[in-house]
Amino acid sequence: MPILFHCPHCNHETHVADSFAGQSGPCAGCGRTILVPTPDYLQRVGPQVLPTRKIIKPSTILLITSGFLFGLLAILAAFLVARNYVSSPQIGNRKATAACQENITQIVAALQSYQATHGHYPPAYTVDPNTLTPLHSWRVLILPHLGEEDLYSQIDLSEPWDSPANRTFHTQMPDVYHCPAHSNLSGAFTHYVVVEGTGFLFDGAKTVTPADIIDDPAETIAIVEVANSNVNWMSPTDLHDSNAGYHIGSDPTAISSLHGENAVNVGFLDGRSRLLFRRDISESQFRAKMTIAGND
Repeated sequence: MPILFHCPHCNHETHVADSFAGQSGPCAGCGRTILVPTPDYLQRVGPQVLPTRKIIKPSTILLITSGFLFGLLAILAAFLVARNYVSSPQIGNRKATAACQENITQIVAALQSYQATHGHYPPAYTVDPNTLTPLHSWRVLILPHLGEEDLYSQIDLSEPWDSPANRTFHTQMPDVYHCPAHSNLSGAFTHYVVVEGTGFLFDGAKTVTPADIIDDPAETIAIVEVANSNVNWMSPTDLHDSNAGYHIGSDPTAISSLHGENAVNVGFLDGRSRLLFRRDISESQFRAKMTIAGND
């Protein structure tokens, strides 16, 4: 009478002659050594109750491993998305971010055109020769280099920017001075300013020539974006080194934008514009990139 039992390693069903009872040999299913039970043992416990162990096939192991790795990658991707969500432009705002960068590129190009014409970059502002009172911003001085010759010709540069005659133009700000990402559409307040001070591209009524610039123009920031600046585009007002907040953020003391909680558009002297993230630059590095002779 044959003996029916199952391999304890792979659960393979085995039939052997009763003459092999109590002997050991290789399993026909997995090749591992097994012991053939005796008929007496099988009568007591039955042929199905011997200890068994399920063998996991290599294909199953591969499937489980692949599933684990896929899940891990999904978690990592979710983490990276969450990490960048508060600092990267949201999908609906990317066109505005690109348009803002284009504005900055045009402004820097106008600065370079002004320099090519006059031999120096525009001052942060002009002054009354007698009282040294600030009269007009660099934003007014570069109008002819932005294709705004008609507007420029109507402004009286001999009078202050807020004189009765010049106030007419306070709300006629060229579109290039407005970032499309901002809701302020008053036509008066600009979103682009410079940082002025000793050692910067803009230093009050002084002018800077290319020979004064020692730092790499590709690493020198000329223009920065500021959300809700409350600066009329004609006003001789910008950020000053003494009180500028050299950190990117959303608080009132920071250089900020609406392209992300911790991101801002800047324009480099070589004509490039890009979105700068707070996580990528320290306050000291940010300031250093705005100076012109710090070997930064």
